[in-house]
Amino acid sequence: MGEPGKIVCVMVADYGRVAAARGVRQEVRAHGAKMVAEQALLLQELRALAIAEGVMLADRISIAKAYGLCSLEQQTGDDTDSMFTIDHERWVKEFKKAQVRAYAQRRLPMIESHLAEIRAIDE
Repeated sequence: MGEPGKIVCVMVADYGRVAAARGVRQEVRAHGAKMVAEQALLLQELRALAIAEGVMLADRISIAKAYGLCSLEQQTGDDTDSMFTIDHERWVKEFKKAQVRAYAQRRLPMIESHLAEIRAIDE
């Protein structure tokens, strides 16, 4: 069982919303819409897992993530599109070392497919 009261900041669909709204290429915008839908599923599962593990999820993103999101929202052109590759690389790395390995292993293929799609779009 997890540490009672431990707060974990969760992924949010904000990055997908930015991609859908500000992506330069149609493929990036479509990918962003897909991320929003799939991250809703991830968050639902993560909330259930947190309850089972006695872990409290944060109700908002951390200051560092908020800064990153703000920075992303200010990107323009191809810079906006390329930021999503960087974010997915970080998420894949985090999922591979996550303490909640069963959840991460189950959902890692989805996150890796997002990374592969955004890399293909970048090419």
